Amino acid sequence: WQNISNYATRAVPGLRSMFTVGDASTSGQVFDSVSFRGMQIASDDRMLPDSQRGYAPVVRGVAETNAKVEIKQNGYVIYQTTVAPGPFEINDLFPTGYGGDLDVNVTEADGRVRRFTVAYAAVPLSLRPGVTRYSLTVGKVRDTSLHTKPTIFQGVAQHGLNNLLTAYGGVLYAENYYALTPGVALNTRLGAIGLDMTHARARIANLPEQTGQSL
Repeated sequence: WQNISNYATRAVPGLRSMFTVGDASTSGQVFDSVSFRGMQIASDDRMLPDSQRGYAPVVRGVAETNAKVEIKQNGYVIYQTTVAPGPFEINDLFPTGYGGDLDVNVTEADGRVRRFTVAYAAVPLSLRPGVTRYSLTVGKVRDTSLHTKPTIFQGVAQHGLNNLLTAYGGVLYAENYYALTPGVALNTRLGAIGLDMTHARARIANLPEQTGQSL
């Protein structure tokens, strides 16, 4: 009898996370997915309200009077609200896809209309400003092609810095091997770009120490 995964989980609401023990796999968001037998604690977006899941930029502006704010994407109204005079912030937009800038119209009480655009293009590693995802995994590698089952530790973190920039990275450590990956996801008017670099070092029996980088 063979199984792909066999595990137990428990919610940790205080950390917005799930604790997993048993045979499972890492997410593969930064490093390649690895099957393991051990423990993992990782953030879970299902503990967020629907309006906070996925990526969407925060829209900020200033109203001079009691104003109506209307947000359009690809010509369709996706959000409308009224705001009091002063600075306003809209951070509960539903993600509507992976492209299409947001056109914002602010209609003042006297009929004046001000318009501006917020760039919106997302790649899988983009997060909303202020949102953090993480995972910590420790256990034995599960791979039938390996003669030995090394113990691994993997830590991954992502954090939305602002509408334009998400930072992410990870570290993977095993017996005679480690890898370190820093990266960023950029949201620009020309589209979204994810860029990261992995530096790895391995010790293999009867061979010199091996190092390499991938971009």
